Formats: sequence, structure tokens, C-alpha cells
Amino acid sequence: MWKPLAAFCLVFALLAGFFGYTVVETLDAQDAVSFTVEQQIGDPAAAQGFQLNIPTFQNYDMAWDTTLTLGSTPTWSTDYRYDPGNISWYTPQESSPMLSIAVGDTSMFYISGDDWSTNVIGQAYREIIEDVSTRAPAKGSYSETVVLSDYLDYYPVILSDIPLPDSYSSGWETWDLTQALRIPVGQGDTIQVDLELDQNFVISSIYLSTPQAPSLYSEAILSNGYYYVLFSPEQQDGTPVSGASPYGLYRIPASGGQALAAQNCTLCYQTSGKPQHLALSDGGYHLLLMENLAENNYQFLLLDTLSYQPLQEIPIQLPDENHTFIIQDSYLGVLSLSDDYPAPLVQSLNLWAKNDFGLYAPVLDCDLTQAQFPLGVSFQTYYDGERLVMASYLQTSPSGYMVTPSVSIAVCNSDGLAYSARFIHSQSITGFIQVQDYRLTLTPVS
Repeated sequence: MWKPLAAFCLVFALLAGFFGYTVVETLDAQDAVSFTVEQQIGDPAAAQGFQLNIPTFQNYDMAWDTTLTLGSTPTWSTDYRYDPGNISWYTPQESSPMLSIAVGDTSMFYISGDDWSTNVIGQAYREIIEDVSTRAPAKGSYSETVVLSDYLDYYPVILSDIPLPDSYSSGWETWDLTQALRIPVGQGDTIQVDLELDQNFVISSIYLSTPQAPSLYSEAILSNGYYYVLFSPEQQDGTPVSGASPYGLYRIPASGGQALAAQNCTLCYQTSGKPQHLALSDGGYHLLLMENLAENNYQFLLLDTLSYQPLQEIPIQLPDENHTFIIQDSYLGVLSLSDDYPAPLVQSLNLWAKNDFGLYAPVLDCDLTQAQFPLGVSFQTYYDGERLVMASYLQTSPSGYMVTPSVSIAVCNSDGLAYSARFIHSQSITGFIQVQDYRLTLTPVS
């Protein structure tokens, strides 16, 4: 009996040694990252002075942090880490406060016994929830759809994810802005109420859904003690909501809290069309607002934060084609796009940049059809006063849902397209290595 056991132990030890050697050998091999350049057009020296950071990981065990330095002779270096089970694909990001309607497919779950009505959303729909609960069975699930206009005149509008003012506290609060930002409830609009009652006949969970609710989503920007938001609710067919508060830029004092939020909500600038984007400029002394005046007809506005009057208006008339915008503090861009899927190809670029007077002036007009540059995941740009460098991750085909660590590069200057190429990451062929956070960073070489 001892001989078979000894033989088994010897075989097991040999196998363990083999697999251990194999794992170490594999890790050593995977520590190396390389790139192959494809579809190169122009002079690679046009990208001199810029670098890309590309983080990748595998199975929560291994991570690579690769820096690709562009130029005449591209170089790269990689920091490798092996930490089994402790590498996350996602880094939590701090969210900005969001202006929205407190409805839609909104789920609210509460621990049995808690007073759900103290919640801002619970307060907004308290009358409806209490009325429906009177018809619910003593225990279990109950669902009912009622006419919303029988209870409310206006949709509840909230500003959510506001950090608590106490620096020693963690968490967020929600402000009710319904009295300041009015969105009338349409005749016939309904609300579905799903309730769960626990063994003590207490509401333990609530689910609310309003299928006819207008669309309203606006990320708030904090500057000089105010939250700035864009208000532009639309019906589901894309038309404005009749009887709603004016479209435009509103501000709410950050120090006022929930009690004074609606009372202190002020219209700063009423737009002519639908406001679509808001950004800080010049350290918060100015605001950059983009509005859609009509189909393919846009306008950028540079607003002073003292008078909220336009310092500059930039009208943009676009052809009837796909397009997107680059909006940064020091430069603005318009990209025309192809209909390719999943990543449309950039066809052309128009760029405006800040001049010595703090106003935007046209600087680049570039044809990018030869570049075959796909507007993929984690699109990044950098303008250094002479060149606009663009970078984007490539996506696999035909489905296109897998993001690879390979990148596409394009450089435009006053002469047009100066350089473009695709850098194929050596880990792209495995299919098992993923881009961490879909994060791509484009910076000048320090």
C-alpha cells in the first residue's frame, strides 16, 4: 500500500512543480507589452511630445499600467502587478449632482419599519402611495396603476446626489425643486405603484413607474457657491412640454440646503433653443453653454457669471449628417461622423480656440477621411496651441461590444491631417485581458 501512495505523492509533486513553473513562466511572459503600428499616414513626428496611459487587467489578479510615448520612434513601458483577487476593473468615480424628474423606472427599497415618507421622493408621491396602500392586502405584493393628474399638478423635480455639507459626514441628499421648475402633468398620464408589505403589515418596498413622464437630465456644475443646471424638459416625441418653466440656465445656492433650494432657484439666462451642454470656463468666471436652435443649427454662448450676459456667440450650422462636439475650456470642436457601426469614423474637424482676449477664434479645419479614425470608447483630445491630438480605443468587430487596449491616433494642424495610425496592443489578441475602467489618458510628456 505504501508504494502506490509514494508513487502518487511523487507524481503530484512533479505536477505541482510543473504547473508552478508554468504559472511563473506565464506571468513573466505577460509582463511584457508591445505595440504594432498599422494604417500609418503622415509623419509620426507630428505626435512628438504626447503620451498615452493604457491600464489593463485580467481576472482581478493581474494588472498592467502601460505608457505609450508617441513620436518619430514610439516607445512604451509597462508597470506590472500580480495581486490575486485584489485587482478591480472599476475605480469608483465621484458623481455630480443630477437634475431630473423623480420618476421613470425609479425603484425605492426600504428596510421594514423605516419611515419611507421622510425620503424626498416618498414625500413627493406620499398621497398616491398611501391611497394605493389602503387597497393592498394585509401582507404580500400589490400593484395598481392610477391617473397621476388626480393627485399631482406638476411632476416632482429633484436635484440628487448633493454631498452633505458636513465635512465629517459621508453621504448625499436630495433637494426638491418642484415649486421652482414646473413640468405640468399631462391629462391621462399614469403612475404604476408596486408595494410589498412585510409580516407586520408595514410597507417594506416601493416601486414607481411613470411611462408618460417627460425627459429631463442635467448634470449640475458647482462654481462660486452655486449649483448651475440646464432646464429643458421634453415630451417623449422630442417636443417641449407645454406650460413648463422657461428653458434656460438656472442657479441654486449650494449653502441654502433643502429648505431653501426651491425658493432660491433663479433663472439666470433664458435660452432661445434647447440648452444641451454646460461647462466652466476661465476657472469659473465664465460659463460655456451650448444650445440647439433648430435641427443641425447650434450656438455656443460664453456667459459672464456676474451679469449672465453673452460675451460671445458662436453660431454653428451643420449639414444633415452625424456629428458630435468637443467642449473644453480652452477650445471647442465639431466633428462630422460617418454612419459606421459600432464606432463611426470621423470625417472632418472644425476647431475654435481661446485667443489673447479670452474669446474663441477658428484655428483648424481638417479633413480626416483618410485617417479612418473611429470615434470609439474613451475618446480623448488635447490641443497645445498648434496641434489637436485625438485618441480612442478600438472596438472589435462585427459586434463591436468588446473594447480592446489598441488605440487609434490622429493629429491635425493648420495644414490639415498631419499624422494618423493604429497602435495594436499585444494583449488585444487574447480576448481575456480588459481595459480597466475603459480609461485612456492623453497628456503632454512631462
